[in-house]
Amino acid sequence: MYSPEQLPPLIDRVYEAASDPTQWPRALTSIAEALGGRFPVLFHHDTRSHLGAMSVPVGYDPAVSQAYNDYYAQRNVWLRKGEVLLKTARVRTSHMMCSRRDLVRSEFFSGFLSQLDATQAIGATLLRQGSHTSNITVMAGRERADFSQDDVVFLDALFPHLQRALQVHARLSESTLRHRELEEALAGLSVGVLLVTAGGKVLFMNPVAHAIIAKKAGLAIDATGLKALRPDDTSRLRALLGGAANTAARRGLRSGGIMTVARPNGALPLELLISPIHISDDWKSSDRAVAVVYVTDPNQAPRTQEAMLRRLYGLTAREATVFAELARGTSAQEAATTLGISYNTLKTHLRHIFMKTHTRSQLELARLAHRCVASLGTIETS
Repeated sequence: MYSPEQLPPLIDRVYEAASDPTQWPRALTSIAEALGGRFPVLFHHDTRSHLGAMSVPVGYDPAVSQAYNDYYAQRNVWLRKGEVLLKTARVRTSHMMCSRRDLVRSEFFSGFLSQLDATQAIGATLLRQGSHTSNITVMAGRERADFSQDDVVFLDALFPHLQRALQVHARLSESTLRHRELEEALAGLSVGVLLVTAGGKVLFMNPVAHAIIAKKAGLAIDATGLKALRPDDTSRLRALLGGAANTAARRGLRSGGIMTVARPNGALPLELLISPIHISDDWKSSDRAVAVVYVTDPNQAPRTQEAMLRRLYGLTAREATVFAELARGTSAQEAATTLGISYNTLKTHLRHIFMKTHTRSQLELARLAHRCVASLGTIETS
């Protein structure tokens, strides 16, 4: 029987998870225990494509979770039969969504639920945007009586707090992701990248830039900021940075410039491209970056675009290759021929790419690839 006294400690754990994602398993476990169930999960489901993914599965074998993401999400008979119930503020049991007869005759039951010894579930859609839904579900088996109206009332009382916690988590994650995505994308580039203030202070360097600065062979950083080995190169660099700062402050129209920086011992000079930049005010520091400096070392072999995509989105080597090929505007059929794989295999890779990159079309992939390599989301060159 549902008791209001059960809610306060659960609500506390839910809001702890809002600000600390590592606490979601603890919160979900407590909810499952209160409902007398197991295998709680936060998951996403697209009602148009029926693609889905478990984002926070608790107690699941990793192979089982992966099987759901790769195969059984599209065969989830509960979600297919009960799609009309995938509305926010609507708690539902699995028996509301699908008859027992249809369930036990399904591949979803024989291939997926049987591994969990699960025969029923209770859940709700916490957020919905278009066809994309974010949901919570708690499973149970035959050892437990059917989820009742009391269980529905209990989860319904907890629902607004779960919804708000997920909204707060999404807002916090959005800002964190922008920062992390920027840093990881810059880290994946084959050129050195430095973000510089109007006074020449360096706010950020990617690993390639770190390596170049550490060698002190052409560029260095001291109390006055970024400088070159030779005074005349430093003067030109500071002038270009000053012009970029004026443009970023809307006091000028200079677009930066290109220059080379001499290095000792006859080494090929570094190639610098300086550009005005605008970064959102909440990025990392109270100092504001007004210019980006791209540094190319002619002696360094560039990394491939595929390596950057693998780093950013956790793609396999083949998925990254497919992503890069499709992002060039190649049709799926042409890409399959070029890569020497079947069209069905390419579609399987593409389904995984869409899930990992949160995109839905080849056009969105192309835009994402451009954003990674060029504007990087929070950077806008002037």
